[in-house]
Amino acid sequence: MLADETALVVGGTASGAEGFETSLGAWRAAGPPPGSPAVRKDWTRTGALYRTYGAVTTDDTVLLGFGLEHLTSAADRAAVVRKALRALDE
Repeated sequence: MLADETALVVGGTASGAEGFETSLGAWRAAGPPPGSPAVRKDWTRTGALYRTYGAVTTDDTVLLGFGLEHLTSAADRAAVVRKALRALDE
């Protein structure tokens, strides 16, 4: 499971907000309830486990999970379009 930018919201008010970049903040693993089997490993904060991407491709489609306007650099926008077109050409 991947958790990021988490907060407990009660009555519309967020508390315990945490991005998990440097710590677990207020979030802690409580352990199993009484009578449950022992937990061999518990929650932990770690570095990147895998690289996530904001796009899905098929043989004839590239679907970005964001608009190109979110890339502030023209060079970055050009690179994404170039990669998308290359994916369609493969």
